[in-house]
Amino acid sequence: MLKESDRIFTNIRGEFGDSDLASARMRGCWKNTSEYLKKPPRELLEEIDRSGLRGRGMFAQKTAEKWLGFIKRPSAFKYLVVSVNESEPGTCKARSLLRYEAHRLLEGCLIASYICGIRRAYIYVRGAFREETEILERAINQAREAGLLGMNILRTGVDLHLFVHRGADAYVCRTDSAMFRAMEGRRPMPDFTCGQDTLFGAPVLVHNMETLCMLPSILERGAEWFSSLGRSGNEGVRLFSVSGDVENPCLVEETLGVPMRDLIDNYAGGVKGGWSNLQAVIPGGISMPCLSREICEHVRMDYDSLGAVSSGLGTGGLIVVGKTTDFVELIRRAALFFKNESCGECAVCREGSRLIYDLLDLISTGKGKRTDIDVLERLCEETSDTALCPVGVSGVRFISGFLRHFRFLLEERCSG
Repeated sequence: MLKESDRIFTNIRGEFGDSDLASARMRGCWKNTSEYLKKPPRELLEEIDRSGLRGRGMFAQKTAEKWLGFIKRPSAFKYLVVSVNESEPGTCKARSLLRYEAHRLLEGCLIASYICGIRRAYIYVRGAFREETEILERAINQAREAGLLGMNILRTGVDLHLFVHRGADAYVCRTDSAMFRAMEGRRPMPDFTCGQDTLFGAPVLVHNMETLCMLPSILERGAEWFSSLGRSGNEGVRLFSVSGDVENPCLVEETLGVPMRDLIDNYAGGVKGGWSNLQAVIPGGISMPCLSREICEHVRMDYDSLGAVSSGLGTGGLIVVGKTTDFVELIRRAALFFKNESCGECAVCREGSRLIYDLLDLISTGKGKRTDIDVLERLCEETSDTALCPVGVSGVRFISGFLRHFRFLLEERCSG
């Protein structure tokens, strides 16, 4: 288990109340900010590179490599956008980070912006997070008043203007281009006409909020400390939410590579009815393929280990499915979610998600045939291969994993 002294998110459960500058400073936030801003950006970037930090979003790209590519893009004006559009069922860390760790996020925004030569940043927040947005805006105002944001920050000559952009609740805005279109006042749909992402015509760096929150701790404690946590190629810590058929649903911070069973047993109180009652675990929100109990016995929660069993870490949201849960009904509802969230831009996603849901609805009510399962499998394969954006792929990835391990549950529902 992660030592208390190694924890980055010291207020993730709100023990010290909502985000407040005085409380955040007592916990170490903004402690060495002026020192960082006096160092050459290249020196800070090299420290982040040595730490092995990878993005805590869906693609897990090495942070330093991402920054190097961005820095090389020529432009007099650049943006940072922090995506807080958490809308995937089974994931529940964004609210807690906004409510209890807002100042850690803001300091991370400043560090990333300084290293990458950015002077204007936006935090794109899902519209449903109304109270959390108010807490975030209060934290930004406190930071501005304290000279930690705005012009000539801490008299270092560094500028960063940071704003909150409230979006709607469209799942498609998890794709960067759709989010940018929404910020520009257009309909949020993926844009495939441009080779590189731009916002208002300028280069834009997009980050997951959890990634940015880790930057101050890495610079304060050093790259060696961070890389000593986790496993090689999967360094550091991660926030995991555990929900479903467990005794105590929770949000926890643990090292990458922690055994899945340890997360469930030590933090969530174990599976309801005992481990023998476990049917499956979805390891990273419903956009990730589920895993059978046999795999869950030994698999570790990191990018490479889950990839080796044809799944993924995704959002870090574990959904535990017990034997008392109707798994077929669960995937039917997941298919309904993705059908409703399709933006309709490409026919394969628009029509494919509708057909997939119709087939699952037919099978779940006992009116389907075994041949319908074969059609369902082909639809998932074709949609995964030809969908134009990650949303279309996400919609079938979970169902494909279900078919891999639990096809027999659908066969039992078929009438012939």
